[in-house]
Amino acid sequence: MFGSTLANDLTGNTDTNLHAQWTTFIVDDFEIGIEGAVWAIFQGDNTIAISSSLVMRYHFYQGTRFSIFAEAGLGLMAAADTVPDMGTGFNFMPRLGGGFTYRLDGTGSTRLIAGLRWHHISNARINGEARNPSRDAPGFYAGVLFDF
Repeated sequence: MFGSTLANDLTGNTDTNLHAQWTTFIVDDFEIGIEGAVWAIFQGDNTIAISSSLVMRYHFYQGTRFSIFAEAGLGLMAAADTVPDMGTGFNFMPRLGGGFTYRLDGTGSTRLIAGLRWHHISNARINGEARNPSRDAPGFYAGVLFDF
């Protein structure tokens, strides 16, 4: 999958990424995978970052052309500056949300994926409470899935 995420916390901070993801179904309707992303972080001191995440999806509804899923995951982020401002350059990125896939061709080998998830960035107090500002925002994402 290749896609993008956009998250705005409604206080002037916006995080956006380009990501690539590889997943596989380990049992019916349940997939697990990894994601790599490059981030642009727009905050008081703008910066860039990279992240890697474990992604899990349960497709609880399978239609003829589409599926609906719930998603959970956990990621690690390394940034060139502190994220959020006054935090640290290393952060955790848990996620929880849902979305859908939609078949774009007759074989199902190309699908649109889109959804909404909880976008969270914090360092889990690894440098104490004072250096642990967090960011929470709705994260909208979309991409194209290709079967290999």
